[in-house]
Amino acid sequence: MEVKRFKATDMHRALQLVRETLGEDAIILSNKKVPEGIEVAAAVDSSAPRQISPRQQQNSASKSNLEKELDKLRLESRNKAKQIEREMQAKRKPMRERLPEAKMSALDHYESRSKERGQSNEEQTEELLSLRAELQSMRGLLERQLHDVTWNAKVGQSPILSDTYRRLISFGVSTQVARRLIQLVGDVKDVGSAWKYAMGYLSSQIPVMPDNLLLEGGVYALVGPTGSGKTTSIGKLAARYVMQYGADEVALISTDTYRVAAHEQLRAFGRILDVPVKILPEGGDLGALLRQLKRKSLVLIDTAGLSPEKVENCQQLAALASISEQVTTLLTVAATSQAKAMQIAYKQYTKAEIDGCLITKVDEAVSLGEAISFTVEKRLPVAYISDGQKIPDDIYPVDVDDLIERALDCEKNWDSEQDRQMYQSAAQASRHQFQTNAALG
Repeated sequence: MEVKRFKATDMHRALQLVRETLGEDAIILSNKKVPEGIEVAAAVDSSAPRQISPRQQQNSASKSNLEKELDKLRLESRNKAKQIEREMQAKRKPMRERLPEAKMSALDHYESRSKERGQSNEEQTEELLSLRAELQSMRGLLERQLHDVTWNAKVGQSPILSDTYRRLISFGVSTQVARRLIQLVGDVKDVGSAWKYAMGYLSSQIPVMPDNLLLEGGVYALVGPTGSGKTTSIGKLAARYVMQYGADEVALISTDTYRVAAHEQLRAFGRILDVPVKILPEGGDLGALLRQLKRKSLVLIDTAGLSPEKVENCQQLAALASISEQVTTLLTVAATSQAKAMQIAYKQYTKAEIDGCLITKVDEAVSLGEAISFTVEKRLPVAYISDGQKIPDDIYPVDVDDLIERALDCEKNWDSEQDRQMYQSAAQASRHQFQTNAALG
């Protein structure tokens, strides 16, 4: 009697491991919960010949369509892997020295087909790469399907986790981050506790950038879409620094040569704060300009918001990338933006080697979950939060607990507004029904 123990996240996966290792004749001896999930003890009589009983045949026939499809994908993946291995060995050494005669037919067929087509070594290599890519794609599909099966089984069995997951999605958190939080929450007694733990885990995963700008100065560049609040944020940061260290320590640079009168707002800040404002012409040397301002403790660089078609050949991003070791680049993200818009902005400005982000328009946002989820998903440290137009008051180094509280307040306000609209709709429907009944007499 051969006895083995199997550990898995759930019973479905444990039974699958038993079946794969011991076969269909395995007998379940016991099962218990463990920190990893569940432990199953199973045995099989290794001395007796294995026979398929009618019950096993019935269980095998009752496999779900998904399991059958997964088995088919596994078989295809193994066949693809074996084929690639045979072809790679054929290129290194004649396979006739390694394979028995019974296995030569497939290789002979491949070699004859290659000769008939007149394939060169490069063409064969391209075919192998194509096969490898297809195999990786199938493996990724298989892993995603297995993950979805496990996830649906876990959440579907717990109404508490299911409700918490739906609330996280409504909160604005992405599916990827919401699933990660649900896995951290684990087993709890009620929805309130699950939500509390989820928010706690969410706050612990928000990356934070220290306020080195005010403490140490340096060179900072703000990048981001048009209208995200880059120029206003630069004015606020410059004003904070001027109030503490004086105007002689600060300089402003604009690289925005795409918009008409794009420098006027920055020049206005410069006149108010009594700090110099330098304009970098298109194709100018940003490194040389920074060397001219090397005696300044803080240099802030304002950049242009770009459309997707201009990103590839944008000279200002190339200039920032060339001096990335000297510059701290912050992506300016408006909290009012859609989640997909944040993702596109991040992709557009990755060339500038982003170090962190600055979240603006917090006071105008209906929901902050999207911005929070974005920073967690991209592991992008948050440096500052901006929530108004007052200079220099409405900008702060990020406080994670305060940011979560603001997000929860937005959710409460949104829920209250929804309740109010539902009440008004219900009241209007009642009045309409009363008037109709009165008219009918």
